[in-house]
Amino acid sequence: MEDGTPKDFIETAESFADSLFKDGEHITNKVDTYYIIGYNKDTILEVEEEYNSDGSFDKCKDLTIANGGDGTVPIISANIGGLANSEKTYYIEESHTGLVSNNNVIELIENIINDKPNVYSEKISNVLPEKVNEDHWYGDELVRLKLKVECPVNLAMVDDNGNEWAYVTQEYIYNENSDNGTFYHLGEDNESKMAFLQDGKYNVKLIGTDIGVMKYTMSVLEAGKEVKRIVFDNVEITDTTILYTTTDRFNSILLDVDVNSDGVIDYQIEPSYILDENEITDYENKEYAFEKSSIVTSNTEIGIQIYADTINATKMISAEGLCDLYANKVNITDYNASTLCVNNQYVGSVQELNYSDCSAGIVELSSEIPDVLPVDAVSYDSLDMIYYTTNKITDFITGNSISIYLEKLESEENTILYSRNGNINISCSEIDFDGVIYAPNGTVTLSANNINIKGTIIAEKVIIYGNSVNFE
Repeated sequence: MEDGTPKDFIETAESFADSLFKDGEHITNKVDTYYIIGYNKDTILEVEEEYNSDGSFDKCKDLTIANGGDGTVPIISANIGGLANSEKTYYIEESHTGLVSNNNVIELIENIINDKPNVYSEKISNVLPEKVNEDHWYGDELVRLKLKVECPVNLAMVDDNGNEWAYVTQEYIYNENSDNGTFYHLGEDNESKMAFLQDGKYNVKLIGTDIGVMKYTMSVLEAGKEVKRIVFDNVEITDTTILYTTTDRFNSILLDVDVNSDGVIDYQIEPSYILDENEITDYENKEYAFEKSSIVTSNTEIGIQIYADTINATKMISAEGLCDLYANKVNITDYNASTLCVNNQYVGSVQELNYSDCSAGIVELSSEIPDVLPVDAVSYDSLDMIYYTTNKITDFITGNSISIYLEKLESEENTILYSRNGNINISCSEIDFDGVIYAPNGTVTLSANNINIKGTIIAEKVIIYGNSVNFE
């Protein structure tokens, strides 16, 4: 690697993989190589990662688990993507570490050494099991349960007496019954916790560790395909909150909330939404028009004003009226405005799309969300709310104006700041925001030395003051 970026890492890996082929053949086929591969053990198949705009690694977002592996190595890796010599490849239901002590495997190795490679136990197969599907799952109707919690919350599994048999925190993972499933922590500072369970009715305990907003998801997978998704979103959490639920997929899933850890259930929460197999596909493929723009404004006079040293926008900037930019360096991929001016110089006019076109989807999205008032938000007067926090900001949805004054603003992923009727004002030394800032009836004003927006601002008018202003 030259500079430590993922691009260099991937190119190095690809170069190494290419170097393993000589004269169109994998080098392992040029020597007397045998492969003994374990399967039917839950194995990490894919890791979804997120990178910063400079190419540096940010965090692991999600994991895909399949039982077409030995718990460490997927079949597709173990048999080199099917390129391994099939006549010298063997499969057995065993774990990665169990392979070396499995008597059937030991016997096979002895027979290979003694030039008897075709003599092996009936528990070993010389062909890939037919029940391993294209999603790398073994078994016809195999059901798994996937739990994922995102927030300052620890995940625990408890028995009917309340004793914890598995526990996941940011620091460690404990599981005394691996036959029931596997557990993981991921995300920035391991903030997300995940369980991948055999089908069954388990007791789940979610323990709050700080002030925040929780998202909890339970998915049902059949042979690797997600067929049901149950989501609890925007659940307010404190360091005394404990929530209880189950994985009984044949009955209603609810969250029982103990607000102050006194053992008394104070109220119940129903799922925010439940998706079936077809709805999951539609949800995953949904793309709102507004997501294609960095800024969308409706004011027919002056819609956008940005004052900065550098302005970078990788998505379209759209204004019904004037888009007025002042900067030493401007790099805009695309724009849609009645008039675009840079440093008082007329650049052009492109008005192919109107405000409704560019903001399509935001009304649908915002109408699904009720008011969300973070614990750290306080009412300044009847028209304004101020958000003071030492944490990353989370969803804030209100009919009032929103003001945020911090040394440095950081947000959770896909955060929504939404003032239904007022303005949104943010003043910090640095702004690092991921999500949507929405003030359909007001002005969004950002003021910071460095401003990085991963998402979209939609408002009647947008005013930005900064040194470096970046949209992606």
